[in-house]
Amino acid sequence: MFGNTLLETLRRMIAALWPHTRHHLLVALLVASAAVVLKYWGLLGVLEVASLRVVMQAQLAPPPAPANDVPAWHPVVLLITDEMYETHLGEASPLNREKLAEWLHKITLGAPAPPATLVIDLDLSPGPEAATYRPGQQRLDALLAQIAAQGSTRLILMVPFPVATSALAEVKFNWMAALCEEGKKKPALPGGRPRLEFAHAEAPVTAGLALRYARGWYSLGVAAADHDASIERPCDVVAKGREKTLFLRRQSAPSPASVVGLMPINVRGLALPEAALVALDNPPTGLAGRTVFVGAAYGQRDVVATPFGLRNGVEVHAATYFSVREPVRPLSEWIGFPLEVALGLALGFLFAWSWGVYEKAARASGTGLLAYTRARGWLLLNLALAAAVCYGALVVSARLFPHNQS
Repeated sequence: MFGNTLLETLRRMIAALWPHTRHHLLVALLVASAAVVLKYWGLLGVLEVASLRVVMQAQLAPPPAPANDVPAWHPVVLLITDEMYETHLGEASPLNREKLAEWLHKITLGAPAPPATLVIDLDLSPGPEAATYRPGQQRLDALLAQIAAQGSTRLILMVPFPVATSALAEVKFNWMAALCEEGKKKPALPGGRPRLEFAHAEAPVTAGLALRYARGWYSLGVAAADHDASIERPCDVVAKGREKTLFLRRQSAPSPASVVGLMPINVRGLALPEAALVALDNPPTGLAGRTVFVGAAYGQRDVVATPFGLRNGVEVHAATYFSVREPVRPLSEWIGFPLEVALGLALGFLFAWSWGVYEKAARASGTGLLAYTRARGWLLLNLALAAAVCYGALVVSARLFPHNQS
């Protein structure tokens, strides 16, 4: 008898709640479905950046860098610091080619055990005839060709910055063509990789933040990780002739933003240990077999905004390399979609209850000042609740970001 009464009570409760549940469930399903569609269209990036910027004032802390047992494939970044730029390089632009050749020789042909891959995020191309340090260009070019011909190091150079004049674009094209040929003269390295090649220094940003890399864009980080041999490489474009090298002309240079297939950067790649960020003029021992990035860390000329503050551009390329080697595993939609629906259903009931209380108070607001004040108070509480839920969602999303979740 008691069991029948309990079942009848449950049946009546379900019958009473079902119309409301059906309504909230339908809305939750529509919102979750829209989120999935927008995600695959790549339109949720701005919302992700917004959630990060809301709490970036609190200085998001990146995940702790590994202190010991760092895998040998982790990148090492050698930097031209402010002190080096002001003293050794005399604050001159373009950079002193003689000094650059000296430093690069020290870590390659002059090292007892050179790195396996050397990625240079510096424009080493020749400037106009009247440019400072133009004579040292010959020594630098000879060193790059020698590394490709004699060394065991794979060399990846940055595509020159695009220029406005046709004459200078031709100078840079001829320079690239000559070095691309040098990379083909000797047998390829294991895996068919050329000994010397070029890659793009531009990296995609989402609403001003470096959050992703383009898997279809042959950037320095993607090239270092040997990602997707089907991507068109700058040396392949150079082989087609000067008229095809649009990336050398400022008016027509392509952008990684136009490339589809953006992938999330593994935030652990932005938390390199201190031992992996070293001045170029004092390189560490133990570079044998490592992937080494060389870039600028002077002034504010090549800095990129990240959720963890400003990073040098070369560090973002190293993080891209890290991300290709150790990609982020996104939460499966088979798990994420039901969670979003369940969360939407719970919020639907919460707001339905709070708004129902307000409507009840509003109907009685004409009975006196106290009732009117109570109704206005419930309205303010409803608005505050909605704002708190939205802000809480942004905070949770941002706090999950350092763990490669959002």
